[in-house]
Amino acid sequence: GINAEYGAELKDGFSPFDKVGDNNIEASQIGDVLRAFGINPTNAQIQKAIDGIDPAGKKRIGFNRCMPVFETAKGASKPMTFEDYDEGMKEFDRDLVGYLNSGELRH
Repeated sequence: GINAEYGAELKDGFSPFDKVGDNNIEASQIGDVLRAFGINPTNAQIQKAIDGIDPAGKKRIGFNRCMPVFETAKGASKPMTFEDYDEGMKEFDRDLVGYLNSGELRH
């Protein structure tokens, strides 16, 4: 599970997304909240989470209902490795020389 310190951090990060002041967020914001914590869920994962925590379609969900989503998404999200980064950068290395010039970085 999530430890108390991380739980408090999540709650602090959750609050700015509450635009009404009722300690809830729009269900559609769950992806934005996760991304704010460095978790990069797919659209399918976000939709599955919304379906799981807001089956009645109430649209607004509380922090406690989001906690299982954080736990699941954090477990499913693995940090990028150097190899992932290296592979991504190769897409921009059109000349296959092992480095990028500033023009390649701009696009």
